[in-house]
Amino acid sequence: MKRLLSIVLAFSCSLSALNIYAQDGDSSLKKDNLIFNHLSAGVSVGLDGVGAHLAAPIGRHFSVRAGYTFIPSYNSTILDLPFIGSQIDAEDLKFTINEGEPSQRDIDLSKVDFGLTINNFGPHLLVDLYPGKKSGFHFTLGAVMAQDKHFISTTADLSGQLQPNEYASLGISYKGIPDITTDENGILHLDLRSNSIHPYAGIGFGRPLNMRHRVSVNFDLGIVYLGKAEVYSYDYAAAGGKADVQITSAGLENEDDGVIDDIIGKYPFFPVMKLSINVRLF
Repeated sequence: MKRLLSIVLAFSCSLSALNIYAQDGDSSLKKDNLIFNHLSAGVSVGLDGVGAHLAAPIGRHFSVRAGYTFIPSYNSTILDLPFIGSQIDAEDLKFTINEGEPSQRDIDLSKVDFGLTINNFGPHLLVDLYPGKKSGFHFTLGAVMAQDKHFISTTADLSGQLQPNEYASLGISYKGIPDITTDENGILHLDLRSNSIHPYAGIGFGRPLNMRHRVSVNFDLGIVYLGKAEVYSYDYAAAGGKADVQITSAGLENEDDGVIDDIIGKYPFFPVMKLSINVRLF
C-alpha cells in the first residue's frame, strides 16, 4: 500500500512539474512579439511545380513567405493544343516558299514531337493572414514574378517532315493565320505571353512557421491572375529577321470555339494547389 501511495505521489508531482513547464512555455510564447525574430524553411510541391521558401512571422496574425517555384518541362507526342483542337483540316493547311504559290503536302502529325514548357513561375512573395491567434486557417495575398514573358512555350519538331533547305523559309498558314515558319532547326514555336508580375490570392490550412512544433505542414489553394494573355508564333523568313505572328480565334475562324479571344485573352487564371513541409530554424 505504501508503495502504491509512493507511485501515485510521484506521478502527481511529475504532472505538476509538466504543467508548470507548459505554463512557463506558454508564458514565454505570449511574451514573444513574433516580429521577424523567427525563421522557417520549407519545400513544396503542387500544380505550380516544386519550390522552396523561407517564412517569418509578423505578429500573431500575419506571416510572410518568400521563395522560388519552377515547373519542369516535358515533351509529348500527343497533339493537345486547345486553340487548334483535336483535328486539323488538311485542306486549310497551306505551304509557300519564297512567296510562291501555296501548295499542299502531307504532314504526318503522329511523327511530330510536341514539347510543352511552363516558364512563368519563379520568385514569389506571399503574406498570410490568420483570423485567430492559434488558428491554422489563413488567407493569402501576394505576387509571383515571371521567369519569362512566355508563360507557356509549345514546340513542334517538323525537322523530319521538311527538307533542310525549307527550315526558316517554308511558309505555313492555316485558315486566316498569316504565314509562320519553323526556326533554322526545323522547330515550330507557339507561345502564350502574359504579364511579368502576377497577383496571387488564396486560402490555406496550417502555418509555414509553427512556434509549438519544429516541423509543420501547410496546404494552399488559390489562383494566379496572369493578366491579358496573347498567343504568338513566328515568321523567321520575314524581312529584317524574325517577326511575331499573333494567333487569334478570328484567324482560326473560331474553330477553337473562341478559347483564345474569350477565355485566354480575358480571364487567364492559373490554379494553384500545393502541399508544403516546413522546419522551424529558430
